[in-house]
Amino acid sequence: MGRRPDLRTESTKMRIKKALLEYLCDSPFERITVKNICDSAGIDRSTFYTHYRNLSATLDEIIDEALEEEPSRKPYHCTLTDGQYNCPYGICDKVREHPEYGAVFFNESLTEKIIDRISSYSEAKYVASLTHQCDLSPEQARTLFLFQLNGCLAINRAAYRKGEKDWEETRDLVGGFIQGGLGRYKK
Repeated sequence: MGRRPDLRTESTKMRIKKALLEYLCDSPFERITVKNICDSAGIDRSTFYTHYRNLSATLDEIIDEALEEEPSRKPYHCTLTDGQYNCPYGICDKVREHPEYGAVFFNESLTEKIIDRISSYSEAKYVASLTHQCDLSPEQARTLFLFQLNGCLAINRAAYRKGEKDWEETRDLVGGFIQGGLGRYKK
């Protein structure tokens, strides 16, 4: 039988992550200190370091939680036959369902870290899917993966800042454009 998580530990970790998310709304990651987080979470430094090695480890855990697939979300698959565009990364939907993650995904100081983390989760599946469905080499599929990922982050960042409520239209426009272009290479 597996160990049940300690509720006090989980509560403390949640307070730490919530404090970091709140700071990220107004500050670049580099300017946030462990002291800021401890003060906001109502803990001391030793408690912070009991749970996390540093702020980067805290941030990584937040990103990983945000990238976890929702049980209700269909499994990852980049498809060219679906009539409706489905983001292979799930960021758009995740941020709309959990707006607190917007502070991470759309913080410009974290773009490189976000790209790296999403790549570690999705790149291999995306490349395999595209090379299977299209007449593309793995290198070409990787180029398209990075292009789409960077572009989608930029578009979603702009929509998030404006507070756009009707983002489905933009998502479907971009998705249709991507699928139309990839359709040219379809096997």
